[in-house]
Formats: sequence, structure tokens, C-alpha cells
Amino acid sequence: MHIHSFVDTPIIKEQIESGSMNPVFEMTPLGRPARVEEISDVILFLSSPMSSYMCGAALVVDGGFTV
Repeated sequence: MHIHSFVDTPIIKEQIESGSMNPVFEMTPLGRPARVEEISDVILFLSSPMSSYMCGAALVVDGGFTV
């Protein structure tokens, strides 16, 4: 897997900082937005040899929102 780019989303950042996303976060078991490290660790795992035996899997990194 190759990661070619990163898309910054300033609109979402503004919504998080203003508190307008709080109702969405309250619906998740973790009750907060993801930290950068929590997402980057998944990307690191997928781009490393540690994921070499994975085939056709979907990793959901959403704080339990879809559970």
C-alpha cells in the first residue's frame, strides 16, 4: 500500500474547535475526536510489513461510532 497524499480539512477542524461536532462525539463510545496519533498509527501499520498477511480487510477507525 502506498500513501500518496494527506488532505487537511480545516472546515472540520473549525467545527471541532467551535464545539459544533460535540453531539456527534457524544454518540461514540469514546466520546471525543480521534487524536492525530490514533489515525497515523493505523496508517503506519497498513504501510508496514506488519500488515503483509492482510487481504481484503476493512479497518474501521471511528472511536466505536459504528459499533
